[in-house]
Amino acid sequence: MEGQRWELMEGGFPKLRVLTLTYFKVVEWTETDPDSDDYFLCLQQLNLDSTRILKMMPSCLGRISTLETIEIDHCGDRVKSLVREIEEAQKNYGNVNLEIIID
Repeated sequence: MEGQRWELMEGGFPKLRVLTLTYFKVVEWTETDPDSDDYFLCLQQLNLDSTRILKMMPSCLGRISTLETIEIDHCGDRVKSLVREIEEAQKNYGNVNLEIIID
């Protein structure tokens, strides 16, 4: 995936458990409806590797009740900051067991 923006469509990944994005060359990763949680219904693990230009991630990542782990490797400071924001949103949502692995 390469370009300025990747916009998720509702219901697009209903059974996806692990999402790995390597050399993800997108600036804005968003969703069509920021208030919907109908994107990654079963996601357990998100891996970001060598992702440096990403400046925006979908807010739904902060509300996925099945999310257990986010691992980032060789990513820029902005991506690390976005992951920390997701971690905080997950805590506010009640998921205090989310594991964050950085580099």
